[in-house]
Amino acid sequence: MNYLQIEEEIAKNQLVLLSGEEKFLMEEIATTFAKRWVPQNLVDFNVVYIKGEATEDKVLDALVTLPLMSPRKLVVIQDIEEFTNGKNLSKEFFNNLEKIQEGTVLLCLESKKALDKRTKVYKSIQKHGKVIPCKPLQARELLQFLQKQDPEKREIAYGVFQYFIDLMGYLQNNASLLEVKLEWEKILQACSGRPVEKADIDYFISYEKEKSIFALTDAFVAKNVKKTFEAIKSLKDQNIDSYQIVGLLNRQVENLYRAKILLDQGYQEQAIRQRMGVHPFVAKKLCQEVGHFSLKELKNMLDALINLDQDLKSLSIPDQYLVEVKILEMMSQK
Repeated sequence: MNYLQIEEEIAKNQLVLLSGEEKFLMEEIATTFAKRWVPQNLVDFNVVYIKGEATEDKVLDALVTLPLMSPRKLVVIQDIEEFTNGKNLSKEFFNNLEKIQEGTVLLCLESKKALDKRTKVYKSIQKHGKVIPCKPLQARELLQFLQKQDPEKREIAYGVFQYFIDLMGYLQNNASLLEVKLEWEKILQACSGRPVEKADIDYFISYEKEKSIFALTDAFVAKNVKKTFEAIKSLKDQNIDSYQIVGLLNRQVENLYRAKILLDQGYQEQAIRQRMGVHPFVAKKLCQEVGHFSLKELKNMLDALINLDQDLKSLSIPDQYLVEVKILEMMSQK
């Protein structure tokens, strides 16, 4: 089932769980559904987003209230696994899951991890609603996704889409769907009033994110605090938040780790590029950088970044401060 079919499937059901790896796609689907079924001037009354820490009563209140002058009302639990964790949900709650008010759709999204299939909530959704997997998009789905982002509905050549997709590296897990969307929106806005061409993509995709990440690793290797924070600022200036910075850095360190293993096995730069599915610029920089690290050091960095990601999600500390402090700690441990 592709993501367009997912939207149609939600329209046929009142109780849906979106489950799987592509978390950003889940949020996109919820947003698209709301735009399709709820008039813009009535969104505040008919679209309810609920965080996982919310009480059972808050969900019930949202479910029992009828749509207001709208064909549909959308209730979204953004992290269903957190909502169910440790709660002894009442019989009334499950009765409402079985018989949701006409016109109301309850959409449950997984966030940090999968909803346990053994829970009563999962079984209830499976029995009375629909569990829909959200996997990473395939090439054709990604093209359709990009086409939907264009408010001008321009006729853009297939080869241009393919070129953009290849450069972004989403299909090789070198970019997230959010990154792809933001880059494409930037290009669409810059080329307003005319079709996008390959030259536009070459001009606007200058690998600034990759350069900034390598600048960050360069500074880290040199223990240059000033340049480390300059690289972080460069990423912030590109509208990349702390979560994305950690994610980008984690992916870069993973790539360094893989490149280190391949180099140690005797592979050359071109072979590494082919095996890892990265752009030549990226492969060249990886091969230059890995000489500064041992496999053990890279593994320690990966562990530290995983812990940092968890801290960002759980600690009540300003994101930028936490990232800077933790990166300084990693630098001092080398």
